Amino acid sequence: MKHLHLIILCFLLFMGGVFFLKSTNDRVLVEKAMSQNGDVEVQSSNDIYKLSLDTVEGNKYSLDALAGKRTFLFFFTSWCHVCQEQWQQVLEAKATQQDSSLEFMAINLTKEEFGESDVENYLSQYIKENMTILLDKEGEAQRQFGVKGIPTSFFIGEEGNVIYRQDGLIMADDIIKKMTE
Repeated sequence: MKHLHLIILCFLLFMGGVFFLKSTNDRVLVEKAMSQNGDVEVQSSNDIYKLSLDTVEGNKYSLDALAGKRTFLFFFTSWCHVCQEQWQQVLEAKATQQDSSLEFMAINLTKEEFGESDVENYLSQYIKENMTILLDKEGEAQRQFGVKGIPTSFFIGEEGNVIYRQDGLIMADDIIKKMTE
């Protein structure tokens, strides 16, 4: 009887460990972003401009449309609590910008989501602004930009070069400052 209790106890401990690891797995991408040092290499502008992703509306969007515009671009997921704060900061910064040569856009790491419907529900609940939101279903943009964690933000110059990269949360004031430099 003691052996049976011991086996059951070991099984329960094992299952508890599995559930704990699964519950914290979603935080790994966020924790990586918060601890990155920013020295991750990004592909050249020619490679970035070759990217073509789906919009949330189902249309194709080629990043070559960004040529000649200063762009703030950030990567997010629907389950990332820090990304929710990042959205608030981005929308606050966007509201202050009237310059049509400035572009704000977001790329969802759809490959890291539980399902595409999660993204649609998240956006309909939290995001009411008119903004270009792309879906990185295959992780192509994530690889091209060297995104290891979320949120990760990029400032892209008019020539398509990455001017600045921020791993983790960036505040609205900092976004405005970088966009107008």
